[in-house]
Amino acid sequence: MHHIIMDGWSVQVIAAEFSELYNAALEKRKPILPELKIQYVDYAIWQQALFTNDVSIQNQIAFWKENLKNKPDILNFPTDYDRPEILSFNGEIINFKIHKEEALKLRDLGRSSDATLFMTFMAAFQILLYRYSLQEDILVGIPIANRNNKQIENLIGFFVNTLVIRGRISEDLTVRDFIRQIRQTSLAAYGNQDVPFEYLVEHLEVVRRINQNPIFQVMLAFNQENNLNESPDDTSILNGLHLKRIETEYHTSQFDLTFHVFPQKNGEIDCSLEFSTNLFKRQTIQRMTKHFKNTIENMILYPDHLVTHLPMLTKEEVEAQLYTRNKMEIFFQKDKLFLHLFDEQVEKIPENIAVQFGDKKLTYKELDQKSNQIAWHLKELNAGQDIPIIIYLKRSLDLITAMVGVMKSGSAFLPIDSDYPVKRLKTIIEDIHAPILITQKSLKERLKHIYDRDMVVIDDSETKQIISSQSVRPLKDNIAKHNLAYIIYTSGSTGNPKGILQKHETLSHFLQSMQERIQITEHDIVLQHTTITFDISVEEIFHTLMKGAKLSILEPGMEKFADAIIEHIRNNGCTVLHTVPSMMKGILEIVEKKELAGLPLNKVLVGGEALTIDLVEKFYNHLPKAVLYNVYGPAEAPYTTTWKCENNKSQKTMPIGKQLPHLSLYILDKNRQLIPEGIAGEVWVGGTGLAIGYTDEKLTKERFLENSFLTEEEKVRKKIQNVTSQKVCGRKDATMPRQ
Repeated sequence: MHHIIMDGWSVQVIAAEFSELYNAALEKRKPILPELKIQYVDYAIWQQALFTNDVSIQNQIAFWKENLKNKPDILNFPTDYDRPEILSFNGEIINFKIHKEEALKLRDLGRSSDATLFMTFMAAFQILLYRYSLQEDILVGIPIANRNNKQIENLIGFFVNTLVIRGRISEDLTVRDFIRQIRQTSLAAYGNQDVPFEYLVEHLEVVRRINQNPIFQVMLAFNQENNLNESPDDTSILNGLHLKRIETEYHTSQFDLTFHVFPQKNGEIDCSLEFSTNLFKRQTIQRMTKHFKNTIENMILYPDHLVTHLPMLTKEEVEAQLYTRNKMEIFFQKDKLFLHLFDEQVEKIPENIAVQFGDKKLTYKELDQKSNQIAWHLKELNAGQDIPIIIYLKRSLDLITAMVGVMKSGSAFLPIDSDYPVKRLKTIIEDIHAPILITQKSLKERLKHIYDRDMVVIDDSETKQIISSQSVRPLKDNIAKHNLAYIIYTSGSTGNPKGILQKHETLSHFLQSMQERIQITEHDIVLQHTTITFDISVEEIFHTLMKGAKLSILEPGMEKFADAIIEHIRNNGCTVLHTVPSMMKGILEIVEKKELAGLPLNKVLVGGEALTIDLVEKFYNHLPKAVLYNVYGPAEAPYTTTWKCENNKSQKTMPIGKQLPHLSLYILDKNRQLIPEGIAGEVWVGGTGLAIGYTDEKLTKERFLENSFLTEEEKVRKKIQNVTSQKVCGRKDATMPRQ
């Protein structure tokens, strides 16, 4: 029979009456059936009268209007597929079981808060929904028998109404607290169950959409124990006959998710999760059932635990996220710093061009000697370990020699963009208190009244003479891996600029990790056009010098123009380019418009913005011989991940890839808890690739936290930091697609 004319309760009534009729016939007696004083039509007339004569129904309507005020329009539950434009009822169902011992403990947990098993299940279900969606205001529908009058208990018909149980989760809420909250909410809902759900939808000004259920999208259907749940061998219903339940296949789902609960007389609890196949994959729901069982288990174990921190993942998932994803073989030389690797190139290819700017060039030998001379001069000015030295220069050969020279002196360079407004320049100078500043004559005037300590005007004739008189031999190697290598200030686009402290070990591991992914050789020519205050410039400059390639410097001011970049690439034979997707788009548009022959590029790294599938396709159409890499990472952990892009039209989004081998990576929710595969979260990074911290010690303590996922032995000097608010998902292959 169709659900429109009978409900689940009616099935029990029919079964009981059929049993009595059958048994009476066998026993040759008159059947004893309950007397029906009213019929279903009487109930229908009574219900209609409620809305015209009954004051109590108006009070119930007022209750629901208040209870559902400011409710969320939809549960933002992550799905495998985009929600279809029109609501579909295609579905499947997955069955699972709560065993007797755990079911008993769950009942005891509920009793300790004066809650029924239903209320405890509802709390568990809403905790699961919260952990998946991180939505703190959750609405779940429940069917209710609505037979609160003795006279209608034995009627056959459709009496069921739908109530809404609203749960609110906060950071300080414990499991017990939440069960009590659900108890109070449920009792209040039961006390106002006479208002038909359809009436609420019509009169609450609910946002109606043809592709989602109004008010709630998930339901919990809790079924009380009844005779139909007996074992197949039970003969107590029909004398002499064995009964067997016939399971039918489900291919429909009225809601996004429906959680069915069937407590059994043997103490076990049969459960099933019905789901829309237009939204979810079967394996996703299978994983969800495991998470629900884990949620119940941990609710029992930790009833005073915060709901927001209740463990949910399986041991296998935790193992995969903490160790499998972060277990990568390291093929580089961990104990060698950048300067050691640079020295190897000086010895190997001393006469190869290291840097070119216009018609000016420096060989590796010349760059080494000039940077040594700068280092000796800086030592005379008391440069040394962990001392910051500001570099305020335009893009030039002097910029590169100054950077290398500062590191050789043992100090850390701090680059400042020559185009910065005086106010920003002043802010950084006052924040860092650097004892030495390297600049050029054309910029010296801007430093007036801002900087009053040792200033090295590198192109001043007197300074040039002093530096050129210094020894070309290297200083004694007194740099340790924990010493500062450089400091970069963020743009300050989201607040005040932050000075990020990077050590030599971080720089070395970063560059060598990048070399493992992007193979640069001494035959490559790398375009240096990125502003030196961006961490991309560190990769451009030092990766090039570490591998004996040639650095080709773009004229200052031209980095904003795609046509100027193209011209430089063509004229100088550049093979490697670092840029942002928007600039890459501009470059490809000019290449297409002017029908230019293929550029000499063979490796292009894009980052800083979301990379689209369309841009990847366009890239390979115009640069078929080049390889495109999607790189991702903030200044606190430069180039956290990389992804070698393929021209794959089936992809909806471009992955940001796998983390570099010197990094540990975690995808967490806002409460810093591990989340299931496929759920959007925030990227946290640890390992030797993470910065020391900020120049602001207070901010460092706030943002750089002890890595709670490590063992005590591993925790030594290892921290973890939330490096982005960008939502990403984890996958089994350890790649991360943007959301």
